[in-house]
Amino acid sequence: MLQLHKLLNINNLYSLKFIRLCSSHTIFALSSGLFYVILFLKGQGKCGVAVIRISGPDSERALQLVTNLSDVPKPRTAILRSITHPRTQEVLDKGLILWFPGPRSFTGEDSFELQVHGGVAVINAVLDALGSIDRLRLAEPGEFTRRAFHNGKLDLTEVEGLADLLQAETELQRKQAFLQTQGSLSKVYNKWKNALIKCVASIEAHIDFDETDTLELNLLQVMMEDVKNLSNEIQNHLLDGHKGEILRTGVKTVIIGEPNVGKSSLLNILCKRPAAIVTPIEGTTRDILEVTLNIGGYPLVLADTAGLRSKTEDLVEKEGISRALQLYEKADLVLLIIDSEKYVKWKKRKTK
Repeated sequence: MLQLHKLLNINNLYSLKFIRLCSSHTIFALSSGLFYVILFLKGQGKCGVAVIRISGPDSERALQLVTNLSDVPKPRTAILRSITHPRTQEVLDKGLILWFPGPRSFTGEDSFELQVHGGVAVINAVLDALGSIDRLRLAEPGEFTRRAFHNGKLDLTEVEGLADLLQAETELQRKQAFLQTQGSLSKVYNKWKNALIKCVASIEAHIDFDETDTLELNLLQVMMEDVKNLSNEIQNHLLDGHKGEILRTGVKTVIIGEPNVGKSSLLNILCKRPAAIVTPIEGTTRDILEVTLNIGGYPLVLADTAGLRSKTEDLVEKEGISRALQLYEKADLVLLIIDSEKYVKWKKRKTK
């Protein structure tokens, strides 16, 4: 146990050294929307304005070098300024500069933003200029948020909420993620922590003083009731968490049924486009076809599958049926499509 304790202390020490080392660097990156960043990395990104963020101990020096300002501007006030290359003094663009002194910034460090024209060549030139400055480097994915977490600007649940907010595609996803970024989960967890601390204090008091006049009557019974209520509250929260996970990832919905009963037609109606091929020939759909829909704010991952039947000699169709059944087992929602005429005939036979 002692060796494990020493090992944990060593690992914690290395972790702290790594955090300090990372924080000693000043980082920069394009921080415009995710979709634009992906297009930019592919060399296809074009927009009116691109935002480049810089954060770290050398932010003030970097700002002065790319703007030729003798002093930093007023905090959180945009100014229009020419942006130059620190080594060649070539004017690269003209844009807005915003200064955010730490700790009142997103990362908790000195930071500033450059709002420049969104052409690929302009952005590349500005990033190249920043990269030419000593002690500045390109940020790793998520590094700004990681620094905000290490500096106490965000807790873990708020970081997760921020990630979900950036990925949100429906209104309900946005609402759930935004509440989490505002610390709604942190408040719940802190409430539980305080309740547990109170219970521990009650147990310690009972051990120290036993049943003396200094303790309230039925102290243990009250504490046990509090623990029971807390346990029920946590269980209910975990159930709600599962619902939240479904909202985050989408309701996995599978359409199943016999061949040629209208599964692909239903998918096309819901998509409002010909996503699936529809023909009178049985077994047209062989593989899983998935589309994501927004229905009333709920993300729906809808899957069209191969028609189910007990006998087939076609190896490809057999594999399609096997995959359909596997998806059926994992689905949150199943839409069973039947042939109404066959159903009526079957019902009549059952009633005879």
